[in-house]
Amino acid sequence: MLTIGKKKLLASQVDYRGARVFTDDGEVNAGSKRDLLKMLASLTEVIQENDIVTEEEASTLQEKQRKHREERREVLAAIMADKTGDVARQTGVEMAQVIYQSVTRVGLMRQLLQYEQLAQGERPEVSVETKGLQVAVMTGPTQARLQIANDFYLLPPEVEIVVRLLVPAKRVNQSREDILQRKFNEGLEAILVGEDRLFKVAADALIDANGQATTNVGAAVTPQALSAGMSKITQWGLPLENIIFASNLWTGMALNRDFELLIDPVTRLEILRTGRMGSLMGAQLLTDAARDPNLKVLEQNEIYYTSAPQYVGEFTDRGGVQSEPIGAAETAINGAGWHMVEYLSLALPNYRAIARTRFV
Repeated sequence: MLTIGKKKLLASQVDYRGARVFTDDGEVNAGSKRDLLKMLASLTEVIQENDIVTEEEASTLQEKQRKHREERREVLAAIMADKTGDVARQTGVEMAQVIYQSVTRVGLMRQLLQYEQLAQGERPEVSVETKGLQVAVMTGPTQARLQIANDFYLLPPEVEIVVRLLVPAKRVNQSREDILQRKFNEGLEAILVGEDRLFKVAADALIDANGQATTNVGAAVTPQALSAGMSKITQWGLPLENIIFASNLWTGMALNRDFELLIDPVTRLEILRTGRMGSLMGAQLLTDAARDPNLKVLEQNEIYYTSAPQYVGEFTDRGGVQSEPIGAAETAINGAGWHMVEYLSLALPNYRAIARTRFV
């Protein structure tokens, strides 16, 4: 499902100073790396505000949108008319699956940490390479606990990310909007932001407690500022694998000539949609610039650095996003809805593998 409220913009219609940015198949149309970086700098706001589609995608997009919108209206009508709850149950399961697939594709937490799928009867267990270090474990959706690793494994608690998607009957009767699409977007927002916030809260707690932060006066991103943050990881002999920066910093970074020889930019629209902008000295450049404002978790003027996932930490997942239908008996609201929950645990056992720079 495409994000509701966004305008659909053909890739061929995106321009930079009068020149086309994309070819018909979604490749960035630049004559040099310098031009490419300038174009990418101008793209973040365009991608954030528009669903950019290629000519091939656009050829069937309008008909697909009309057909899917009609299908969702029919499904919603069936949900309201079905007294057994079976239609609502199946619809909730399908929505939860698509939400989970979307989060898996673009979530920052899932790109930065090791992942373990838990089966029924298993408990989260995270290996610790070095005893005696301070570690961070999440004890709630927004609460991190610091502790000393006294053994070679941690047993982090499982955290529930919960969202309730309610559809009042009155709204269905009076509204012409695509309600199921909007409820999907609400669920995606809650799960994606909830997951990435787990990582950010734990990371900030660990970084602040162990001196893995640097502060720079002024909002200009320079190679020297990045080097100071990167060295917080490389000084321990660990590889630097990811640099994650807030959306407002990308433009200045891309337009800074000092980065021209250092950045290897991405040229494919499909990759840019996921927040990957390229690489710098072997480290992947990630940003939340392409996300809707409601889906961003990084504060303005923040950059994070992480080593390889096996050094940074681990999260567990028990069965993905689970959905159960709810109605008037649970909500006291006449209508339908879904209670969705995801069971996760997260632990960062190595403060040396993560760092942060803030510009003030």
